[in-house]
Formats: sequence, C-alpha cells, structure tokens
Amino acid sequence: MNTRGVVETISARLIICSVLSEKNVPLDDLKEINIKEDAKVILYVKWFNLKNKSYVTFIVFLDVHGNYLLQSSEYKFKARKKTHNTWNSRKFNKIIVPEGIVNIRIILEHEIEIKYTLEYCITVQAIIALF
Repeated sequence: MNTRGVVETISARLIICSVLSEKNVPLDDLKEINIKEDAKVILYVKWFNLKNKSYVTFIVFLDVHGNYLLQSSEYKFKARKKTHNTWNSRKFNKIIVPEGIVNIRIILEHEIEIKYTLEYCITVQAIIALF
C-alpha cells in the first residue's frame, strides 16, 4: 500500500533483445527474430512495485500446444528499490521448436505470471498479461 492507501500490484515489462550494454541495458528491442547457428535471445524483464524483500523468478518455455519444452534455473534476487531488472539468455533450436512459436511464461514467486508468445521469422506479438 502506498502513502495514499492504494494497493500497488507488481507488474512487469518484457523486452526481447539480442544484446545488453556493459551496464546490462538492452541495446535493441526485437520485433522479429531469426534462428541462426549460435544466435541467442535475451529475455529482459523490468519489474515494478516490488517490496524490499527477496524474490525468486524463473522462465518456462512451452510449444504452441502448451507442451513443456524447457525451464530456466531459478534466479533469486533482493529488491532494494521498487524496480528491479532480471534477464535470461536463451538459444532456440528449430528441432526443439518445429512450429516456430514459443510460449514464454515468466514466473515471480510462483504467483505472478507474464505470458508472451514469440514467433520465429514473424513479427512478435507483444501480449503480456499479469495474473
């Protein structure tokens, strides 16, 4: 609750990029990706309205039918401000994702979930929903 008595819910913004600066800031915002040998995609999440406490986040990747593909390791962080940035680097493989579509779920504390659909070689649909 803030000083005006309003409950502030945690929210997030997802940026899909190909590279981070030396200060770990995205240098691009991909609207389209192509699978290339050893190419990586960085999932950069900016969290808002965090409390001064420790959190755990991880990413789950599903195919177009909702079947599990893989999960990132859990990442623990301590939010000292209301905002905090996390990121995860991934290489995608056409053999693992033959349809060219990946559904990404970014989880915070096993409660808050960001859903994002990433399509290869097609404009990315930026659909983010917090639960």
